[in-house]
Amino acid sequence: MEILLQFVKIEAFSFCLGLLSGLLFFWIFIQLKPILLSWTDQIWQGLLQWRLKRTSSGEVEYRLDVLRYVQQRHLMALYGPLDRLFVQPDLFFPPPCADDNEHYLDLDTSQDLLPFLPDSPEIATAFGYPGISISEAISQGASIVLVAPNGCGKSVVLCHLASLLARQDLQLAGHHQHLPVYLKATSLAETDLTIKDPVKIVVPVISPYLSPQTRRNISAILRQKFQLGLVMILLDELELLSREQIKKICAWIHQTRLDFPNLQFITGITPGDQPPLLSAGFQPAGLLIWDRDRKRQYIGKFASVWRELESAPSPEPQPDIEVIYAHWFNDFSAPESPLSFSLRTWGFFANLNSTTDFAKQYYDYLVSIQDSHPVSSQIQEQLNRQIHTSISPYSPGDKVAGRLSSLTPSLAEFRPSEWLQAADSLKYASIEDDWVKQMLPAIIRLLNRPELPRGFRLQLISRLAASRLPGLSHRVHRLLSATDAESRLVAAFYCGFAGSPEEVERLKPLLNDPQIEVNQAAILALGAIGNQTALELVAGGLLHHEEQIQKVSAETLAQDPGIGREALLEGSVYDQFLVRKATIYGLQKSRQKWALESLRKMHVDDPQWVVQTAAERAIQLITNLSPLVPQPRPPLHNQPWLVEFASQFGIGISNTNAAEKNLRQILRTGSSSHKLLALEQILHLDDSSEPYLQALQDCLGDPDHRVRNAAYSVILLKYPQEAIELPQLNVN
Repeated sequence: MEILLQFVKIEAFSFCLGLLSGLLFFWIFIQLKPILLSWTDQIWQGLLQWRLKRTSSGEVEYRLDVLRYVQQRHLMALYGPLDRLFVQPDLFFPPPCADDNEHYLDLDTSQDLLPFLPDSPEIATAFGYPGISISEAISQGASIVLVAPNGCGKSVVLCHLASLLARQDLQLAGHHQHLPVYLKATSLAETDLTIKDPVKIVVPVISPYLSPQTRRNISAILRQKFQLGLVMILLDELELLSREQIKKICAWIHQTRLDFPNLQFITGITPGDQPPLLSAGFQPAGLLIWDRDRKRQYIGKFASVWRELESAPSPEPQPDIEVIYAHWFNDFSAPESPLSFSLRTWGFFANLNSTTDFAKQYYDYLVSIQDSHPVSSQIQEQLNRQIHTSISPYSPGDKVAGRLSSLTPSLAEFRPSEWLQAADSLKYASIEDDWVKQMLPAIIRLLNRPELPRGFRLQLISRLAASRLPGLSHRVHRLLSATDAESRLVAAFYCGFAGSPEEVERLKPLLNDPQIEVNQAAILALGAIGNQTALELVAGGLLHHEEQIQKVSAETLAQDPGIGREALLEGSVYDQFLVRKATIYGLQKSRQKWALESLRKMHVDDPQWVVQTAAERAIQLITNLSPLVPQPRPPLHNQPWLVEFASQFGIGISNTNAAEKNLRQILRTGSSSHKLLALEQILHLDDSSEPYLQALQDCLGDPDHRVRNAAYSVILLKYPQEAIELPQLNVN
């Protein structure tokens, strides 16, 4: 050290000057530090505000681009934007599991009697299956797949939801700040789905319908919204892809949801291709098709936009809407797909004959005006996809006849999906066709097989009723006097589908049937017919029958805005308290303002505490979150009821594999409530898990009809239709 110091020369003056300068600089820095920090903060705040202003402005432009695009993605866009013609549909979901008697009473009778059949929405619509709006359905953050046949309005629902999100509509409650990302699955499938950043995948798909200015900012906007969990992805046209493509998209969805847990997906698909989506965590939903009230709404809206088109040929004088109902839409009371009815409505205003193939006529019309209306090209594409699959009489009987010619006379090789296809083809056939003479008796024999699933038999009778073949009703009516209750129940539902006034007289004896389920089915069928005589019988059931019949009578009356509403209001002040209590179920199902006012009055003024308590619960169910709203699903091994069940056998559940083993045990030995809960879980298991088809088929013979119904619904939703086999379908 001494050696080093001898080479260092320190001058005292320089050292002291440097030390004082350093101390002075440090003192000045300490004094100026708050000012410097304030300046820095102001600069960063200014930059942030500029960035947020730029992002906010870009977000507004993006929402407008989405709104402009989706408002034109419907078949009648030539006559007006979606908002002008939109009729609010309801979604229906599998019934919530009733694990105790109190919640079981909350179930609608139609949920109790009817399986969840999204591929046959006419059944749910005709018999009053309860539904909720799309805004309610998304309120708890669950991802939803709309399972419905072509023409039921899946794409229109997605476009309507995109419009609500784009406008930040307050009816979406906690979701009005979410950014809609409307994707065409056909375009998404062409991208590289292995890219880690979802924004890089989404942007090329949505860019075609964005303005140039929006495209410059969209990546930054989406990346910010993804991080905040304020994005809802609406995936359309998924049914146009192959199953392999669907599986790849589902894998991308699964990974994206792992990276962004708050992300919500809504999509739609035709029945038979939904298993990958269910195992990806989607909740299945059906779409209630148009009943008489929705048809009335649509005709009124279409008439309004038609009158505004100067070039549109309009009938002179313009007929009253009630005249249209009575003289042109003679089957107006029957449920009908939105696509079919909207084309029939166009056909009326275009002065076409009521027997015209409206799909083909409308397609040709769009082709003829394509040069003057460029928007029609995308409508043509959408209509052309559905014209031969949902509404056009394309002689499917020829295909069925060809299939029959290769079979033995026993028809033993037909699978359930083929039986349903054959029954559906009857509406395009003649009673004199050779294949009809062979097929129809076989279908009738299937209806007379009580061991077959109720859902399958209901699907058959809905298609038979739609065919309106002469002499068919006489064959089905024989089941009204069958020895087994299941066949009488199926025959009662057929009468409701047939809808003619003569069916009312045939249903009367079933109101006194010894089996309560047959009584309930008869009430629902009378409600589906809906004429004055039928509704008077339903009102009689409210006044003079036992409690379960009173309940279903009140629920059925809730569906009629005329006689039904009047009967419920009278029942709410009836002198018998059991009638007043039963009326509460109808008021609860109505959910209208007048029904809520009546319930509040009963809660305060009714002299019976039982009625007061029931009214209070009904008010809570109306004003609070509906039990039908789907919830995000927790992991299987975290389900409290499953952990409790396993503990009875001294078994612990630490992971999903251990939990799945308990599900199989429950299907063999569990109570009805536990079986229903297990069936709900099996629906969402990954496809790679051990198959449950045999266990599900065993449940089809369970003594509890609720378990049988749920098992059939799970089979339809979880397995491809061509793979489903039901026992004893030999019709020899």
